[in-house]
Amino acid sequence: MDTWLDRLGLTPLAQRPFSQISGGEQRKTILARAMAQEPELLLLDEPTANLDLGWRERLVETIESLFVQTRLTVVLVCHELEVLPPACRHVWLLDAGRVAASGSPETVFTPERVATLYGDTLQALHGNGRHALVPRRTAHA
Repeated sequence: MDTWLDRLGLTPLAQRPFSQISGGEQRKTILARAMAQEPELLLLDEPTANLDLGWRERLVETIESLFVQTRLTVVLVCHELEVLPPACRHVWLLDAGRVAASGSPETVFTPERVATLYGDTLQALHGNGRHALVPRRTAHA
């Protein structure tokens, strides 16, 4: 466990009660505990939920780093494209509990599919290994 506390920059917090560290630090602590068990698969369900933007980005970087360092298979469930780490090269898009599409984020989040699922007011942006849904620009009268 100490190795993962050190790798995730948590050693200075090791003696503090879990309830007295920030939400982002708690998430990293949970990751350290999981990694100490040497898993073959890491399941993450909404790992960035309720974190501020700074901690969200730090956690995305941490997940990316874990994958790069270990090549561990990571299954990440999320509702926001922004939290997909750059190493995420395959996604499954669910619609009403069924797989609507599968493949790279760029091929899954096409303009047509985004419009069908979320309406035509959003568009997917892809760049530098990251992805986001943003409002479409509209002409102002």
